[in-house]
Amino acid sequence: GTNPSSGGGVLAFQYCTALQMAAASAGSSKVFIMNHMTGYSFVLSDHKEMVTDMLWIDHQKLIHLATLSEGKTLKIWETTNFKCIQTLTDKKRRWPQDTLRGLAYDK
Repeated sequence: GTNPSSGGGVLAFQYCTALQMAAASAGSSKVFIMNHMTGYSFVLSDHKEMVTDMLWIDHQKLIHLATLSEGKTLKIWETTNFKCIQTLTDKKRRWPQDTLRGLAYDK
């Protein structure tokens, strides 16, 4: 189903006021998208590893969702259809954990 609580707790959560949508990850490779006003829900399942962070990006009146997985993969999602429009993977070995955990956006 599309219930984020079924994965053992929410690891990452972001709310977009402009879209009235929430995005959440429950310690899995899936991202759950929910609109509490319309009841719309959708699951993004393109990541292969656990999603560790996410971020709504509001840039020049376009809103995208960025998701980051434990495998150092960043995906950018179009919010009109929730299709992945770009995938970037950091292949450089990082010490001590070889993972990226957080996203930030500076307008």
